[in-house]
Amino acid sequence: MTDVLPDSALDGFTVLTQQWRSASAAAHVARDRGGDTVLVVVPHPELTRSPALRRRFRAEAELAARAAGPWVAPVREAGEARLVTGFRPALALDTAVARHGPLPAPALRVLGSALAESLARLHTLVSVHRGLAPHTVHLTADGPVLTGFGPLGAATRVDPVGPRLTLGFLTPEQVARQTLGPASDVFVLGLLLVYAATGGGPFATATANEIAEADAALDDVPREVRPLLDRCLSKDPAGRPTPGEIAAELAPDGAAALLAQGWLSGPVTAELAEQAATILASEPPAGPRTLVDAPPPVNETPDESVPPRPLGRRHLLTGAAALVVGAGGGWALGHGTRGSGPAAARPAPRPSRVPGTAPTALWHYKAVETGAPAVNWRDSRVILPLIGQLVGLDARNGKVRWSKDAGIDSDVAVIHDDLVLGGTYRGLVRLSAETGSIKDTDTKYTLVEKFLAQDGPRVWFMAAPGLVCYDAAERTEVWHTRLPKVYTSDMKAVLGRDTLYLQAYPKPDDAPKGKARFAALDRDTGKITWEKTVGGVGADAHAWISPEGVLHAEETKWARLSAWDMDSGKKLQTYKSDADIPLSKPRAMLWHGNALYVTSATSGDVYRFTSDGDLRWVSQAQGDLFSTVTYADLAMVDSGDLLLRLDQQSVVAIAPDTGRPLWVFQGVGEAELDNGLWRVSAGSRTAVFSREFGKHYFALPIG
Repeated sequence: MTDVLPDSALDGFTVLTQQWRSASAAAHVARDRGGDTVLVVVPHPELTRSPALRRRFRAEAELAARAAGPWVAPVREAGEARLVTGFRPALALDTAVARHGPLPAPALRVLGSALAESLARLHTLVSVHRGLAPHTVHLTADGPVLTGFGPLGAATRVDPVGPRLTLGFLTPEQVARQTLGPASDVFVLGLLLVYAATGGGPFATATANEIAEADAALDDVPREVRPLLDRCLSKDPAGRPTPGEIAAELAPDGAAALLAQGWLSGPVTAELAEQAATILASEPPAGPRTLVDAPPPVNETPDESVPPRPLGRRHLLTGAAALVVGAGGGWALGHGTRGSGPAAARPAPRPSRVPGTAPTALWHYKAVETGAPAVNWRDSRVILPLIGQLVGLDARNGKVRWSKDAGIDSDVAVIHDDLVLGGTYRGLVRLSAETGSIKDTDTKYTLVEKFLAQDGPRVWFMAAPGLVCYDAAERTEVWHTRLPKVYTSDMKAVLGRDTLYLQAYPKPDDAPKGKARFAALDRDTGKITWEKTVGGVGADAHAWISPEGVLHAEETKWARLSAWDMDSGKKLQTYKSDADIPLSKPRAMLWHGNALYVTSATSGDVYRFTSDGDLRWVSQAQGDLFSTVTYADLAMVDSGDLLLRLDQQSVVAIAPDTGRPLWVFQGVGEAELDNGLWRVSAGSRTAVFSREFGKHYFALPIG
């Protein structure tokens, strides 16, 4: 094969061979300027002439970057012209089945559980994936790898004059022209696993009528997975299992645990080893960039009298080909290392080169009871306010250092040095963050639900009959102010330089005009400076106040984000998502420095504005595929180098200066996780993640 490639498509790379070719793109094994071996996926030239298909390719490439993690190749670059990922010797599933026969039951379990885990992660980014196909699932020594991230990648035919795709696998919903959802991906997963197990499909002709009406023929499928695949192929989407249920049934301890038992047959492993050796021995071609023929398939059959050990198979591939798995999750083949030791001696790529890959969790702690978000004290102790119990963990390894039945009923606040304050039914308790030992109890204030604000040793909280400013270091009340009844412990409080701003969401009976209430108090005396409504901000609107006294809120009538000066009530501006369209349905806001970060429920995107209202960047939730979010939150780590978008599905880390997504975190190793909104307590080196009313706590390194 001698297809000449355009210079612009592979600038900076030296092509060694073509690994695969599909209806929409071709993947080339190449070396970058640093000597690493990578995979460069380039859309066919006919597709690049269609703006719609270019956008489709870019959207799927960006989704590949955001979905990075187990069973997905780490992405180095994503755009309309190419997708660059880490390289690993691999065989497409359809190629492996055609050359070496169907997969045995143990390999089928690895394949199904890995793909189900990937779908579970993808469904937090898109409502339906539509990227599964025999040619988009690749087999490597370290497990299956998903390469297709949407209908373009899974297409068996693409019309170059418009975005019309022909897919190999259809679902009953597609046949009936109904709206597709996550269950459609489960049906396709069932079709794919039947193909992997039998070399064919569950329907004789796979016509639209058969898919919509005929029962699946599963007699040739291994008995142990037959009931599960039968449920996956249910005509009723509601009758299909979720990806999480599939993964748990096939691999209760996770797909990675099954790999320790070995998973590839001898012939497949041998072909991967030869592929790796051929590429390592390749010299950069001279002259124009041309594609070198891929190595021929290996037809040798292993000696069945001596079954190969699983560890030996993997060692055959990694040893013979000198493969390297980068510490940051990037895959690479070393170049120029023969005779000088393994390529692992080379420095690992920086994590920023692999956007979408979360840092490895330092630890995971599962509590017996649910609790409030963790408190990270100096990156040394992590304090968990659980129901009826307070637990102190070592921030480095998650081990329990102390546990107290302190009866904490509120959040906890770190006051200074080793001093922590918590509210109990007995009063305000002060204790040591290091050891958990209780210092004393102030019985004047009982049933404190939460701390509304804090500045050093001073904390603000509601206690009958009003708002209290309390100095926890001196154990003294600074002031106690009665408030109108609409201001309860559910309100929000923001500290300005001289003012404490309050915002309340009154019930309809307390807000006859249907508007939110706002108040300003002198920080030192507690005197109410003013109490008012502002503009068209309704009682159920999303609203935030900056420390400078600027209200950013959703105008109820238009559901758009605007800003007002709180003291004067003057409207300052309306924020726009582009040159003409106001930003609608804001769901979270964060001020940091002179920048305003906002999420929108319309798309789930994150926007950064200057203090003057100029839009600097938009960090898209999922390329051109989006779904509505009901609520999200934003947080910034102490260093200001990492912006975190938190919702009920995942945590997305974003570069604050550019808006580039860096990685996605969803938890570690649990079949059933809590469903609340993700929360974070970030120090300078460690971030501790938990969910509202959840039991699971995770720590990631961030500095």
